[in-house]
Amino acid sequence: MVKNKSIAILFLLPKLCFGEIVIAEGRAESASPSSKEQALTDALREAVRKGAGVNLSSQTKNSNLTLDYDRVFAAAFGYVQGYQVLECGVKGDGFYHVKISADVAKGDPNTNDKVALKQLIALKNSPIIAFDIKEAITFVPKNSGYAQSWFQEQANQMQLHVVKLEANQKNELIVAQGDSKSPARTTSSQQKVDFLIRGRVEGKYQVFESGDDTPFSIAASFEAVCPATGEIIATVNLSPNGKIKTKIESPQLAAKSIIEKCLHGSEGEGDEGASVLFRRIFARWAADLDLGRKVRLEIAEINDKSLRIFLEKLRENDKIHAINKREFDAKGVTSVDLETRLNSDELIKLLTESSNSDYIVEYATESVIFLIRDDTPQWKKQFKSILNLIGL
Repeated sequence: MVKNKSIAILFLLPKLCFGEIVIAEGRAESASPSSKEQALTDALREAVRKGAGVNLSSQTKNSNLTLDYDRVFAAAFGYVQGYQVLECGVKGDGFYHVKISADVAKGDPNTNDKVALKQLIALKNSPIIAFDIKEAITFVPKNSGYAQSWFQEQANQMQLHVVKLEANQKNELIVAQGDSKSPARTTSSQQKVDFLIRGRVEGKYQVFESGDDTPFSIAASFEAVCPATGEIIATVNLSPNGKIKTKIESPQLAAKSIIEKCLHGSEGEGDEGASVLFRRIFARWAADLDLGRKVRLEIAEINDKSLRIFLEKLRENDKIHAINKREFDAKGVTSVDLETRLNSDELIKLLTESSNSDYIVEYATESVIFLIRDDTPQWKKQFKSILNLIGL
């Protein structure tokens, strides 16, 4: 358990008066890939209940916080003017816990996701986001950009920092996610990207007959990805055929209209469209800033016993908040996700010490560290250590 107030982030919205300061705690199963986001959301939800007397789960019609934490997270910023992380980490019960001190006002129950997330951006700055969306729709020019334009417009309204990917960068991101030794992961891209929203839209035009108001059969899938590790943090599949109507006879204009309506979704029918991608991105962004970044370790050719000892030593360090072991891949590389507020140099030093110098860092980026076995004879390692001790 981490109890370090120096890691806390405090932010306040520019309002004329402050709300009530409350202490709240939240938790989530540590094995979940989104445990940090869920635990932080649970703490924010409890803070709003204490400070404003509002049950966000009921207000957002979410009965399962594990599945719908992003909705509750966004809704919390209609009430929470600021918070400070007091404690965070995995306890003995196997759950990830977060304790916060929050400034909670009565808020505006009509605040929508877009307004709440825009407030969050103003407080914490924006992650850098890029889009890579392909379209294939009959009677419409290939990659017409209707869906990508919609995402860009939503991002502009929230004042997100969006960058345009060049063709070679798109290839780099794809290669890097599938190959742990890809040069794209060992070198810096032309520009940093925190989150990538990628997807595909396919549509088939149906002959427009008199009275027909559904000229397209549309299917779309999207995902939000952390490019450095390839981790998919959210997915959306949309196929609202028969539900979206249009009287527009022009194939291109009809396709644009249907795609936009499809992405917006219909809240009344429980269809939230593609907005979930932005909410999940913001939940991850805030959790990383407040609770520690996620770093993926990739260790080549380590056996179960050595891995167990290695991870036990890492858990002894109070600056490692969470450890999630992944499976071996076909190339004998073991992946382990760490949550830490150590900087890259500090973390590399800790990793080397925890492996008894049996493993060394082949390359490291901000989000990925690749370790390989050090086959240097033991006597040479000891001799080198002696030289280091005497300053030679």
